[in-house]
Amino acid sequence: MSKQIPQWQLHQILVAFLFDWSIKCITAAIKLYLSTIYQIQLNLDLYGEAYPPYNLKIGRLRAIDKVYEKALIAYLEDRLTAFLNKMAWFLWDDYDIIVSFLLIWRTL
Repeated sequence: MSKQIPQWQLHQILVAFLFDWSIKCITAAIKLYLSTIYQIQLNLDLYGEAYPPYNLKIGRLRAIDKVYEKALIAYLEDRLTAFLNKMAWFLWDDYDIIVSFLLIWRTL
């Protein structure tokens, strides 16, 4: 997350937006860059807040927990010749996690 401006400056920007000041007037009065004012205005339009909300990364796991690793090893003890796609499907079916083949390869 980028560095945030002080709360008092943010309050002045919001008040200036309420009174329909131009971006150049706000920049001159508060002594911030134009890009900062435009970014805050865009965030207000998109999110209703001056800064975007914090989001977790969505997607595949970057590492497997020890519980899943032990389950995967137990799965491989029964099926010595299992391919990576079968291991990924096992983790999906039993534990509802999405893993890549590379992650399985690194884990083993």
